[in-house]
Amino acid sequence: MKIERYNPIIRFIIGLFLYLLLYSAASSIFDVAMGGNLSYSAMVFKRATHLIVAIALIVFLHTRSSVVFDYYKLPKMKPLLIVLVALFVFIVVYENTIDVWIKGNSSSTSDEIISLFRYPIAMFIQTCITAPFLEETLVRGYLYKTISNRLSPAMSLVICNLLFSLLHFNLSNIIFYFAIGCIFSLSYLKTGNLSYALIGHLLINIVSFVSYYI
Repeated sequence: MKIERYNPIIRFIIGLFLYLLLYSAASSIFDVAMGGNLSYSAMVFKRATHLIVAIALIVFLHTRSSVVFDYYKLPKMKPLLIVLVALFVFIVVYENTIDVWIKGNSSSTSDEIISLFRYPIAMFIQTCITAPFLEETLVRGYLYKTISNRLSPAMSLVICNLLFSLLHFNLSNIIFYFAIGCIFSLSYLKTGNLSYALIGHLLINIVSFVSYYI
């Protein structure tokens, strides 16, 4: 098996690593510059900047790669309802089985997310706009279409959703992220339209966001 077959995957992983490194470095510099105690407006500005950087990365991929992103088409109601029902059923089953055990044995929420809850607007920007848009575009929009030309659909799906799970930096919930990632991926495979995954991801995060504050 030729190593050239995996060159696009290696380039993607290196590029993603460099992006995350720059992202973390910029965040640390911003925190130090603000004295480590961010005001409400500073936190909102920080998360808005992250969103702009994410958009810039996606625009860069649009202009510098041969990958066509299929999320401009409006979703049809019936497939969208099927995706949303599948997500709802899975989440209900998961929260009443695996999640019960996880919560009894570890903390399933990272310190960074917990701290963000004190800044609702910043939290909304990060979790309900930046995260769904960036993760779906990178993982299912770019990575899957890149590696599926070289690997089998099943192997491509596993690699993409494993990466999707790891990007959340929350090992205690890796099963949850992997499973919903598979639902998103299957919706994309069946429809050829990324908007179903984008909408599903967006709605899950919005529901989680709202449920915390009510």
